[in-house]
Amino acid sequence: SSSSGSWGLSKPACVKIAAAPWQLDPSTQIKSDSTNKDYVSKDIKVVAGETVTWQHTASNTTNYAAPGVSGSHGYNRFGYYLEYGDSAQVPGVKPTGGQNFSGFNGDRYVGWDATVIGDIGKGSVNGEHKTVDSNKSDNIGGTGGITGIYSRNNNNQPPTSYTVKSTDTGKLFCQAAYVTYNKDTSLGGKRTLADWRCAYVPYNYELTPCIVSGSYACGGVDVPKEPGESITLVPTVKNTTSTKTKESDWKITSWEVSGSDENIKTPSNSTDNTSSDTCATYNSLYSGKTVGCESYHTGKSTFSEAETILSSVINKFTVPANAELGSRYCFALSINNYKYSNNEDQGAQTNKSNQWRHGAPLCIMVTKKPKMQIWGSGVWTNGGIQASVSKKGSTTFGSWVEYEIISSKTVTGIASASGYNNGNSSTALNDIAKLTTRTSSAMGGYTGNTWAGSSQSIISNLKSRYESTATSGWNPSSVSANGSISAFKTNSLSLGGFTLNNGQSAILFVSGDVTINNNIIANTAGATSAGNLPQMIIIATGSINIQNNVNQIDAWLLASGDLKTCNVAKTSVNQTSCGNSLRINGPVVANNIKSWRTAGALPNSSESAETYNLRADTYLWTHSKSSGNGKIITTYTSELPVRF
Repeated sequence: SSSSGSWGLSKPACVKIAAAPWQLDPSTQIKSDSTNKDYVSKDIKVVAGETVTWQHTASNTTNYAAPGVSGSHGYNRFGYYLEYGDSAQVPGVKPTGGQNFSGFNGDRYVGWDATVIGDIGKGSVNGEHKTVDSNKSDNIGGTGGITGIYSRNNNNQPPTSYTVKSTDTGKLFCQAAYVTYNKDTSLGGKRTLADWRCAYVPYNYELTPCIVSGSYACGGVDVPKEPGESITLVPTVKNTTSTKTKESDWKITSWEVSGSDENIKTPSNSTDNTSSDTCATYNSLYSGKTVGCESYHTGKSTFSEAETILSSVINKFTVPANAELGSRYCFALSINNYKYSNNEDQGAQTNKSNQWRHGAPLCIMVTKKPKMQIWGSGVWTNGGIQASVSKKGSTTFGSWVEYEIISSKTVTGIASASGYNNGNSSTALNDIAKLTTRTSSAMGGYTGNTWAGSSQSIISNLKSRYESTATSGWNPSSVSANGSISAFKTNSLSLGGFTLNNGQSAILFVSGDVTINNNIIANTAGATSAGNLPQMIIIATGSINIQNNVNQIDAWLLASGDLKTCNVAKTSVNQTSCGNSLRINGPVVANNIKSWRTAGALPNSSESAETYNLRADTYLWTHSKSSGNGKIITTYTSELPVRF
């Protein structure tokens, strides 16, 4: 009232300015310049040489501007986190939140203060958004990238791109946008992080585990060794690519296989499965017949390009002196994490850690190197000779011929002039090849042709003299005992199991092959004269095959085809199928002599599997049957002076 001279105040009427309900949603997208050319909201995989780019966006989907101020009423800061990690350390895991994640490098971020960026305005429909990518022109502040990984480009722009290096295999590169407050703090605003968008660099390689020994490059074989011999085993991992590998577990496994199971073949290829039980795997490959299996070396390694030798576990193995013939001592290398391809994502590659590759085994098969001996004769050949030798200490044992070896091609493993009889401490050609045609450095190589066709001339001479009067069919009981030669002719046949006695000689012409299934004996002890010495001559237009049960043949064996001393396939030659010794008493002619008997050699290294003996009875009988009685006729005489 003016009359009272005083003032009166009404109760205040206040207007509260409520916080605007703005809201920001951060998001991140990713692309690459080759395989994912458009921005996507998912993880991608990339390869060396590709450039990865991230795009970070803060979107305001309300009709209220997000204040570009610091403090509790603005969004404060908009930026993004940078992380990268090795998936071998953190398999299948991406970083979470903005915190430093175990196994990842980073907790670095680039941030832009709201006072710099300003309001992120409202919109009638979708509002406004701010985007940061490698094309951003604003030179706005923030923390730098991770040294050596994310770094600012030449224009000092935000590090939102990265070019993948060849050394980045297995790594995960991630970024995620964030805002300090997604809304006014009075309305529950808080730090908000977008979904991480990551680029995974897949492993791309394939490993082959091998046991290597000399020329045996990657297992899958049975290496023949005699008791007492040694072999060096080199575990090797072969990497077919130039990229680095994940860390792999590896195991070296050994086991034995009995000689009675020699028919079970050693696998020639590796076996892939999900079992780390190497003994169970190899036992199944050998039909449950492995003995004494153990994984005696294990470890972890990464493997570089080409070959990696596990040098710490190279093993020299010596075959035990009492080892069973035909038995095998086997070794194999197994490895996990053996194969990855760049079309697999991180999850697929992580789930493969339980996959194993079991290398093809390398087995040492206990064998002996059978020998042959040729008594009372020499060897002439146009095709060369291949035999084997054994060494015990300083002594070499091998096949040998009592007299000469004449060969137009290479001769190996056999001595002339009985050079390996009872072994020889010298390997000099002057000691083991005294009667072998040779050069200064190798045996064989005779260039003359003085014996060309001589073997066929023997056959032709016998045919011309006896074949025309030969009786059809073969019957040993029909052989005359009066000292004459009984001739027979027939087609392919099997024969054996008979003895010729005093005065019995036979010649058999066979059109085809001959199989000798039992012994043929010439009982020379009862012969009353050289002409009555029993002799058997077999002439075949095909091959002559001898069964393993046969151990003595007193006969001439003349074949236009091959002579096979054990009538099995080459791959089936072993102690069981060809383990009996064989002696042939008589001359031999053949296109090839396949000397496949396996007897002898152990424990007596000088003991032969086969003996070819050109006995004196052959010479005596041949001389007695030659035409005429032999005469010396004086055609003229001439008297000479005493001085001559």
